[in-house]
Amino acid sequence: MAKSESLAVNWGAAAVNDFRRIVEFVRQENPPAASRIFAAIAEKVEQLPSHPLIHRVGRVEGTREMLGMQTYVVVCRVGEFEIRIRRVLHTSQQWP
Repeated sequence: MAKSESLAVNWGAAAVNDFRRIVEFVRQENPPAASRIFAAIAEKVEQLPSHPLIHRVGRVEGTREMLGMQTYVVVCRVGEFEIRIRRVLHTSQQWP
């Protein structure tokens, strides 16, 4: 595997849509909470290249699952040159 510092983080379309829906849903009832969720998950994702394999092995083969916040899971695939964010899910959602 390449040095972790050189791993790029790329978001898949499903993950972008998931993240956008989560933030917009929360923003309808609590804008400050939506901002906190956005910032916390974005910060965790930015830290992924430093320790890409520290998070638990995912339920889908070849993935890792990181808690973005207490109730949100970021599903990613760690490759040789990139970390691909696959999904951002509420922990109550059925996955896979």
